[in-house]
Amino acid sequence: MRISAIGFLAFAACLGIAGGSALAAPPASKIVTATHARVNAEGTKAPKAKVHHIAGEVVSVSDTDLVISHKRGKAMEHITFHLTAETKKEGEVAEGKQVMVYYTVEKAEKTATRIREITPKGKPKK
Repeated sequence: MRISAIGFLAFAACLGIAGGSALAAPPASKIVTATHARVNAEGTKAPKAKVHHIAGEVVSVSDTDLVISHKRGKAMEHITFHLTAETKKEGEVAEGKQVMVYYTVEKAEKTATRIREITPKGKPKK
């Protein structure tokens, strides 16, 4: 079977007229965008920060930092958290109190997002 140059050009012309719109990009009204995606300043999707949590006893607390003592295995360790204006405090957060700290880690810095006082079982929080 031999295809002539005229036949090939006729076929190509048909694609250009009839099929050209099929190969073109869809109109802007048909493009679906993600409305729930978090976008950073560069316009790319920013990953959601993972929230960790840990319980311990408050060793010290200030406007900018919180240090808790946490048992890891048989040893006790002190963990420091950075506090921001967005850090939510529930209950009394003071030295000697048991707390649950919810935090994110960015560039090896732990930032507390929420601090909740833990009451001993059987004793209601005041």
